[in-house]
Amino acid sequence: MGRAHQQADDFAVAKTCFERTLAIRRKIFGEEHPFTAFALSDIEALLTDRGDYAAARPYAEKVLEIVAKAYGEEHAHTATAVNNLAVLHTNMGDYATAKTYYEQALAIRLKVASAAHPDTAAYYHNLGAVHHNLGDYVAARRSLEQALTIRKNALGDTHPSTASTRDQLGIVLGDLGEFDAAVSHLERALEVRTEAFGEDSLPAALSRNNLAALRLKMGAYAGALADYEKVLAVYPQAKVKRVTGGVLLIGSPPPIPYKGGPTV
Repeated sequence: MGRAHQQADDFAVAKTCFERTLAIRRKIFGEEHPFTAFALSDIEALLTDRGDYAAARPYAEKVLEIVAKAYGEEHAHTATAVNNLAVLHTNMGDYATAKTYYEQALAIRLKVASAAHPDTAAYYHNLGAVHHNLGDYVAARRSLEQALTIRKNALGDTHPSTASTRDQLGIVLGDLGEFDAAVSHLERALEVRTEAFGEDSLPAALSRNNLAALRLKMGAYAGALADYEKVLAVYPQAKVKRVTGGVLLIGSPPPIPYKGGPTV
């Protein structure tokens, strides 16, 4: 029930449902039971979706405490709980702490599951993204290339998750000055996302925006302007500012108003 209301963007009702579930599980199973942890996790995810990271953090920390005690430090559920805490710190801009948690989550994951599993790729992807946020582009590239290899082998080159890693890797390569490789990855990510979600979708628009930013950095102003204008045609209320040779899209809290209906 709570998840249905969450998907309908009815935050207050969803939170009430999740809190009732938590109260029932605490009464039946106790504070330290995994079922209680899963109920806490639902509330943490809801608060995270709303951008209330400070409120979500105690729930994530409690989930990790319960799960680690119930399943052990080296378990897939523990790795997931550590990863979720890392995501929270990333969203709060605390990249150094996030990096520590991502490394811990990946180390656990590699001990308890296949290194070739697509879920393992997600851990590499997250670690690569936080390395990028910290300005360590070489480490970011290494993690993202590992994620890309796993996702291509496990999911195929046309899977949206593979495109997501290509997109992030393209940004990193651009920051490293390897423009040809960066363009190749970003163009492929845009192609896959357009095929999967449609040209007017948010994923495709984000890839196109990243490609435009790279072209602007390369001095290819005409191409950058053309891409930015396509982004604005889909998201006319996106925040932009004029720069030499075109416009620059400024990140906005999701969802960006979409002229064609619900985002994907």
